[in-house]
Amino acid sequence: MLALFLARLETPNRAMAGSVLAIAAGTALAAYGEVAFNAVGVTIMFISAVAESARLVMTQYLLVGLKMGPFEGVMYLGPACFVWLAIGGAAMEWREIAARRALRIAFDHWGLFLAAACMGFVINVLAFATIKLASSLTLKVLGTVKNALLIVAAMAMYGEVVTGLQAWGYLLSTAAFVMYTAIKMKQIAAG
Repeated sequence: MLALFLARLETPNRAMAGSVLAIAAGTALAAYGEVAFNAVGVTIMFISAVAESARLVMTQYLLVGLKMGPFEGVMYLGPACFVWLAIGGAAMEWREIAARRALRIAFDHWGLFLAAACMGFVINVLAFATIKLASSLTLKVLGTVKNALLIVAAMAMYGEVVTGLQAWGYLLSTAAFVMYTAIKMKQIAAG
């Protein structure tokens, strides 16, 4: 939200700022209640969140400021993302991939990998459409709620352990998301 404000792409009001802060507080509460807390992991996650925020704000600038459509955005940013992901994957994982002959799995199951690639393309187009129609903050908030729902599903299906404090954090995040959605819908309706 702060990055969007600094980039002059969004002018938050008190209610929106309050709902986003409540989502962040719920997420922090859930992380604080984590049974296997790791400071290095939290630091890496924080750096990742800051980098993703910068990427989303720049994407919103391209889609809204330069009036690109979602397909144009994917076609424009897709090659750059591929190059950086390929460099990172090669630097961090190539030795293990080669040692295990893991690329053979992709060739043996090419249909599944093609289907996954198509679904990834659709997800990226939908993410860009969300950014264009609502905002990158909305996409980020949706991701946070998705994570909370994923934990609930893991609890139900795999017996994931969640403390009472974490449960309150997820509940707070979800309630604040409902509030954020109502505020955003009013903003979009107002133009």
